[in-house]
Amino acid sequence: MKIQANTIRGGNVIEHDDKQWRVLKTEILLPGKGNAFIQVEMRDVKSGNKTNERFRTSETVEKLMVEESDATYLYADGDQFTFMDSKTYEQFTLDRASIGDPAVFLQEGMMVTAELIDGAITGVRLPQH
Repeated sequence: MKIQANTIRGGNVIEHDDKQWRVLKTEILLPGKGNAFIQVEMRDVKSGNKTNERFRTSETVEKLMVEESDATYLYADGDQFTFMDSKTYEQFTLDRASIGDPAVFLQEGMMVTAELIDGAITGVRLPQH
């Protein structure tokens, strides 16, 4: 779904340069002359690389639909974190880059929300408390 660049928010997943990017934070910048633009800090869903990109506020970007599924955190093995889908009981592993900074707050048995794009698990979201 195409959206205006000025409506991009943290947590959105967008497609840019044929890659899937998770938006970490955004900032609208108003220069003294000219039109406003939006500075977007984002992380590549597959490789974990971070980048900053500037978009004009009038540009459109492709926002990807993210499905959600309940999962349980099982254990960590180095930088690999293992989870289990609560419905199918299938286990899946994510690396630290896919989870980001919240990885330090994971506790065994914690319920998390797995985020899927096109059927592939791209990350997890921890509970508020």
